[in-house]
Amino acid sequence: MKKYSGIVILFLLTITSQPQGLNAELLFKPGAGFGAPDQSFAEPSLCYGGQAGFSADINIGTEGLVSLSGSLDGTWWQKPSATQFNAQGGVDISLAQGLWVYKAGLSGSFGEDQLADTGSSGTIQLSLTGIRNGASVSYQIDGSVLFNAGQTLSTEYFGGISASFLWGETVVKPGLALYTSVVSSALTSYSVSPKLGLSWYPAFPIALDIALLYERNLLEPGDSVQINSDFSMQPLPVFGISLSHEASISSAGYTGTVWSEFRFNLYASSCCTSWWYVSGSMDYTDFLDTNTGWKLSTGLGFRF
Repeated sequence: MKKYSGIVILFLLTITSQPQGLNAELLFKPGAGFGAPDQSFAEPSLCYGGQAGFSADINIGTEGLVSLSGSLDGTWWQKPSATQFNAQGGVDISLAQGLWVYKAGLSGSFGEDQLADTGSSGTIQLSLTGIRNGASVSYQIDGSVLFNAGQTLSTEYFGGISASFLWGETVVKPGLALYTSVVSSALTSYSVSPKLGLSWYPAFPIALDIALLYERNLLEPGDSVQINSDFSMQPLPVFGISLSHEASISSAGYTGTVWSEFRFNLYASSCCTSWWYVSGSMDYTDFLDTNTGWKLSTGLGFRF
């Protein structure tokens, strides 16, 4: 983990030495906590880890933009002395032409979960996006291909079309997604999924996003519904709350993840900000043969 953090720091020191047309940001969130990675560990354990990441936007002329990003998340559990980590990064190139914005992206990830004993895994994704921005209505077309490398090799294809309608303080986002998965040149799944999203941004410092996705697999029987929600609030300048929830409901049952964080701002200046955070997460399910886990942690965050 130290090796990857050093690469991130070196990269940022390099690009921030050329400030013209460049906006860069560096994030560190070390922390320690207590919890159980899943139900197979009856006795809770101490854990240590955190997050390091960066983002950078480079202007190309007046209508072009190159966006770089990378992050490393890791947790070491004292019992049973195992590590979970995931590193990811990507580059996006966008070009504005009138009301349209065209984007092309390349991203990848690499991770390992010693608790799951499944070995290392990685992904590479290519994506293309077209967005037409309007005063009250916007449209978006997406297409991507994802290569998975791990215990098995697979390729996933995605295509979607969506819209955003501004209605007062609310943005309504209907859409339709198409998804296929190919393993060893054989089509293993194929689904058509209508979706509906809702975002609320009132004058009070609150933001709420809710997304509902219905998925119909055309090769296998059974439907599923995914519900994702994100809530954030800054009631005071020194205090903020974030809450997110992801759930999947199907004929076999349901499973989900809840995550929350409380932030207390400590120091802010033109070059950096810092805060103390307390976060918690929990996986829940009604599948009797599926383990769940929970974690409470605290630490400091720094943004440069």
